[in-house]
Amino acid sequence: MESVILPPKLPETPAKPRPSATLIAINEHNEVLLVQRNKKSRDFSGATVFPGGNFDRKQDGSLEETALRETFEETGLLLAIPAPGKTSTWPSKEECLEAREAIYAHKMIFKQFLGKHGLIPATRCLYRFSSWITPPNYPKRFQAFFFVVFLADVLAKGDRQQYLLTPDTSEEVVSIRFIHPTTALREFAEKKISIPTPQAYNISTLDEIIHHSSDPTSSLREGVRQLSEGIYGGMTLHPLLLVGDGYNGRVIFTYEGDETRGGPVGQAHRSVDWMDAGSFITSDVLHRNFDVFKFKEDWFEKYHPKL
Repeated sequence: MESVILPPKLPETPAKPRPSATLIAINEHNEVLLVQRNKKSRDFSGATVFPGGNFDRKQDGSLEETALRETFEETGLLLAIPAPGKTSTWPSKEECLEAREAIYAHKMIFKQFLGKHGLIPATRCLYRFSSWITPPNYPKRFQAFFFVVFLADVLAKGDRQQYLLTPDTSEEVVSIRFIHPTTALREFAEKKISIPTPQAYNISTLDEIIHHSSDPTSSLREGVRQLSEGIYGGMTLHPLLLVGDGYNGRVIFTYEGDETRGGPVGQAHRSVDWMDAGSFITSDVLHRNFDVFKFKEDWFEKYHPKL
């Protein structure tokens, strides 16, 4: 462990985090759906991320609905199920494209579009997978809620697949692909893509589950379920900048359970990020030297930064 000191004094009145939701969609090959944002985007410009966006009170009845709506807007992936007692018909590709544009322009309500086809958002298929709050010293802050969905739980085989992976017409998303967590982390380490820290953390967690079992597919589903129902699913991580000498331009964020944040001496729970001059994250290494299934409640009680 490197010698460290605690972060600088936090502002008296930090900006209030804005709620947002992100969807980790996993296909039958244990690949996750990632989008690359336009370099001209206001948030996470040029970064490779899971689809997601801000909670909209006019559109969304829950954060799960936010994650599903934003995924539909950004990628065309419509995750819906038949409404109880209704006759459902799946919308055509042209209807989906028109709806995406209208919903993005605030001219249509996502649930109303689904209702016309006897469908409802597939919120019951989602697993909660942690939330993150931007550090207090950031002028623009979010509380990002992550959800996991296994596509096999929602999509039937067949022609629906043609509706996937179509970038949005707003040009906020420039490319979309399914990629295995191991491959995504390798590309990140090789500085081929930029992944924001919370996204990289959850990709690393999925990769860890996959590589610690002889049956990756069933173990990933069971691992996600266990984490979602345990502390991991309900936890909120508050990254704090670690201040110290000799980091050579690296940015180190600590999390609850790190030895500087309520954990035992020698315990590491931190990320080491390398950034270029434009704050583009070019590489990230997660240091978590404890079992991901063994988070403890008291880590989140010992040291709370101001929200």
